Amino acid sequence: MLIANDPGMCAQYGVKPVLTILQTPVASPALVSGQVDMVVSAEFLQTAAKQPGSTTALGRIPTVPLHLYGGKEINSIAGLKGKTVGASTKGSLADLVLRQTFKDNGMTVGTDVEITYAGSSNALVGLAASGAIQAFIYNPPLPEVAAKAGVHEIAKLDGHPNVDPLGFSVFSVNTKFLKANRQAVSGMLRCIGDAMNKVKSDPEAAGALLAKAASQTPEAATAQVKENMQAYAMLPFKPEEAKIIMSALEAAGIYQFGTFDPATVIDNTLLTSS
Repeated sequence: MLIANDPGMCAQYGVKPVLTILQTPVASPALVSGQVDMVVSAEFLQTAAKQPGSTTALGRIPTVPLHLYGGKEINSIAGLKGKTVGASTKGSLADLVLRQTFKDNGMTVGTDVEITYAGSSNALVGLAASGAIQAFIYNPPLPEVAAKAGVHEIAKLDGHPNVDPLGFSVFSVNTKFLKANRQAVSGMLRCIGDAMNKVKSDPEAAGALLAKAASQTPEAATAQVKENMQAYAMLPFKPEEAKIIMSALEAAGIYQFGTFDPATVIDNTLLTSS
């Protein structure tokens, strides 16, 4: 949003990006097909394994706060036994974190608890407010419509060594584009780094932009920016972290990676100059 609001922010690095918001299910296909050149997504590994050589990981954003919210009658993770919880899509951040959380609490998905897929975070908020699902994962603060319906925090899930890597959003780029435009990709990373630093230095200004885009109050939007402050950084994406995500996907029966080696599709060399 900061970059879109200030077209000159990236000019000093020789790039003039065209920005678009994509739903998670279409972001990776758009990247592989060349409709977009770079995306930030939590589903990079599935794409890289399905389409060898098509995408390259450049770095990651740290995990945002992950809180489990439940309906007014739910007060613990154990209280979700026999209930239905929501995630956006199968294999998404929320889906994997939910599965790991239930596993840690001795609950089996499909037997002790059901996961349903709503397609988006906004849809999950609506389903929880109406009582159609009994819990979902959301990074705070909770939207007012859900809070008024009695939805409340059950547990904080970030911090677990097998959960945090599942929350990484990965900067990935179309490999063909990277090979032909390495300098432009480097410039884009530098510009994104500048934007992240501006968010951290002036969360109120970032909150004002978010409030306008998301139809929130400035206070609520600024609170959301401050709550997610740890996510405004770019860090190396490591093969060992990728393997935790791969293991979670395989354990959930969502994806099998076979001989796929994530080290072959991770390139952090540009990140040092960003």
